[in-house]
Amino acid sequence: MNKRNLIWRVCSPSARETFDEMRDQTPFLFPFIIVVVSTLIVMAVVAYPITFYLYEILFNSFVQEQLHETFAERHFDVGDTRIDLTDGFRIKPALVVGLIHEALKICLDVGIRLILIGTYFYTIARSSGIDCRWEHWFGFSCWTNLPMIVYPSVVLTVGTYAITQPKSYVFLSVLWFVLFFLPLLWSVYITVQGLRSWLPKDTAFCVKVAVVPYAVITLLCSPAIFGSFMFQQS
Repeated sequence: MNKRNLIWRVCSPSARETFDEMRDQTPFLFPFIIVVVSTLIVMAVVAYPITFYLYEILFNSFVQEQLHETFAERHFDVGDTRIDLTDGFRIKPALVVGLIHEALKICLDVGIRLILIGTYFYTIARSSGIDCRWEHWFGFSCWTNLPMIVYPSVVLTVGTYAITQPKSYVFLSVLWFVLFFLPLLWSVYITVQGLRSWLPKDTAFCVKVAVVPYAVITLLCSPAIFGSFMFQQS
């Protein structure tokens, strides 16, 4: 079984057939590493540069309005780590330690999310009479969360965009739908196909079970989503 090909097959319309093949032997370390590392890469390569650029635009507009850059505090926040840009970007030991700490926090957040979702599916399976090890369902949660590697980046980037760049409510709604809800719905689809393969239940039951963890994720993100609209200016 080629693990790299599994990534594309799990995320394709043939997801159910792929889970059929993994029913008795489910890799969990490989998808876990893929989800964690991919999340970090998207944050480092996409989210942070875009967020920095948006704050740079905001700072420049502030300087133009105030006419005196001296009174403007120029910085960029990566989580709880503040990068001072007043005298240019300089890599200092404290900054490196802070960035490593932020990366570990992201890894921990992703790991906890996958563990909780895997435990939830394991509990459902046991209550349905399926004798399967917890590691299988942890691997299941990792595979089904592949589209969600963009989730932390989207919350950060779209939230920052709403604060720094006033746009229409319609445009902001499109951003949230395309960048947040479509990947989430994609994960729900993969989860439903996997549950149909692994559980002796009908599709309606699988849909109900699959929706629960992603509904919780949406609920947890709702303050950021609704807050972005509060910052919007027409």
